[in-house]
Amino acid sequence: MNMWVLAPLAMATNVSVLVTDTLDNRRQGVLETTFLDCRRQIFAVISLTNVPKGTHTLVVEWTDPNGRRRERNVQKILDSTREVVTWLKLHPATGSGVLRVFNPAVGMTAFIGTWNIVISLDGATMQRAEFEVVC
Repeated sequence: MNMWVLAPLAMATNVSVLVTDTLDNRRQGVLETTFLDCRRQIFAVISLTNVPKGTHTLVVEWTDPNGRRRERNVQKILDSTREVVTWLKLHPATGSGVLRVFNPAVGMTAFIGTWNIVISLDGATMQRAEFEVVC
């Protein structure tokens, strides 16, 4: 008679993300729209559950409307990590400061449109999100 001892199935890691431009004392504000202001800092609030034991690598990639990766955040997290906040600050083109007083979009045209965020854990894509940047 053969008997097999089966290990319990591991629960899959769950990753969710909220993108917002209102974050006060590390708590996101009410997200009323997915249209975010180009003049504000943009936050990704990443919630994690069922993270396997040990240390892991979390990667957040921000891609602009032209398909260019603008930011790549890499950080080590522990299995006890439940929330990570990362951000993106858009900087206008050099020399556009004076004109931006009259038109906030001056020097920001490369940033206006649909952005994508890809969140990976230990090399595996866990979540994707998109949002609109407006001026």
